[in-house]
Amino acid sequence: MTEFRKDTIINRWVIIAAERARRPSDLAEQTTEYAKGGFCPFDVGNETATPPEVFAMRNQGTLPDTPGWQVRVVNNLYPALSVKDKPLITNCGLYLSMGGYGTHEVMIEGTDHEKQFADFDDQAILRVFLTWQERIRFHKKNSAVCYIQIFKNHGKRGGASLEHTHSQLVAMPFVPGLVEQEIRGAQDYFNTNNRCVYCDLLKQVRENKVYLVAHDSHVVSFCPHASRYPFETWVIPTQHQAGFEDADQETLFKTGRNLGLVLRSLNRVLNRPSYNFVLHTNPAQSGSANYHWHIEVIPITTSIAGFERATDCIINTMAPEKAAEFLREGL
Repeated sequence: MTEFRKDTIINRWVIIAAERARRPSDLAEQTTEYAKGGFCPFDVGNETATPPEVFAMRNQGTLPDTPGWQVRVVNNLYPALSVKDKPLITNCGLYLSMGGYGTHEVMIEGTDHEKQFADFDDQAILRVFLTWQERIRFHKKNSAVCYIQIFKNHGKRGGASLEHTHSQLVAMPFVPGLVEQEIRGAQDYFNTNNRCVYCDLLKQVRENKVYLVAHDSHVVSFCPHASRYPFETWVIPTQHQAGFEDADQETLFKTGRNLGLVLRSLNRVLNRPSYNFVLHTNPAQSGSANYHWHIEVIPITTSIAGFERATDCIINTMAPEKAAEFLREGL
């Protein structure tokens, strides 16, 4: 049975084409991702091969840009944005432009070249999350920064050019359209119902369990009702909070543990797929107290084709309730 399904938060429809569903093994990657044995600028001992670190979690007594770090943050060697450009808007008839102002950082998440994020223990993930918080707080001090996007590319199909596990941060002078839509959707829902749409969504997910992947008293992970991609999974804390940087360590720890469970299950079910995961959080200078930060995990199993590009309506051939069932079995 094929269905149109509407996103719970924003005005976006998807097509769930369940009759075209394939087995997880049909979606799994079958190729080796990276050649082994090459030089890696993120490895311990190669600190001078990157730009100077702007932040690091280090062993006591060790110096910047030397071994002894646990998580290390540097500016991207090939940044998408630069503070040298000015965020000045120019108009030319119907054309609107702005200088490419912003910051593009790389967070090197651990010292072991062979260990991927899904292999991290809970404390290692917590260190990464605490680093994200520190960098968000740092960039929020800049009044020209409106949004801080943290994301992870894993595997070549996920856009990663280096195997060594890392995430990235882009601080930009506007709020991206998708986040704006989520914030507007959350605010509209609150105006009508006097409740948070994300909190209500978590309540329904835990009650009927069909989309549920894993949960505890602090965090829920699930495949959303209107998933755009096979095995798309959201990880959301149960405590209402608009900004990731305001989460306490217990929430971060439990969120990291839940995210680790999801990634390890994806590895088992889809044979260690390439993926992206993204943090959606309140904007730096504005936003809404009725927003709710969360992490979205998107395995790369399919390609976008003509219909999707023409309509922005994605055809998902794996029903999210079935994906959640597979992921529960993979825990």
